Amino acid sequence: MSTSLRKSGLKMVSPQEVAFALKRGGKVIDIRPQVEYSGGRIPGAVSIKFFRLIEGWGLMKIARRGVYAFFGILNGTEFNDRFFDEFETEVPRKNETVILYCNIGGTLDPTGPSEFGQQSRSLSAAYELLRAGYKNVQVLKGGYNEWKKSGRDIEFEE
Repeated sequence: MSTSLRKSGLKMVSPQEVAFALKRGGKVIDIRPQVEYSGGRIPGAVSIKFFRLIEGWGLMKIARRGVYAFFGILNGTEFNDRFFDEFETEVPRKNETVILYCNIGGTLDPTGPSEFGQQSRSLSAAYELLRAGYKNVQVLKGGYNEWKKSGRDIEFEE
């Protein structure tokens, strides 16, 4: 995935670039689960969850919940099968610039023992959107955590 993202020229943007894009009316998409979005977000960001809480009680869903629980994760997630429809509603033109963020943002730069960088939800979403034909996808470097660390405004649920 990281090799494909590098080849695509995916741009990692700073909090300052995100703030500038928002002032110009740019699209900023928070792909985190609802509980994280509600707990604080970039003002003006739209929530389109890339993953959602596991829904349903089929055998595979129960097994999946069990694996998450084994690792101490009580709120396991799965791919949001409505992600592309929700994204297309918000971003109908595939050539429109859009900035994605999750908590950590990830990196394509080699980190520690990994030559492939640090994978994240926003990088995974960017990869899928580029495969779906979107042309100008960007990712907030450092994600929401970097936004907060930079001292920028945060918005909460009312």
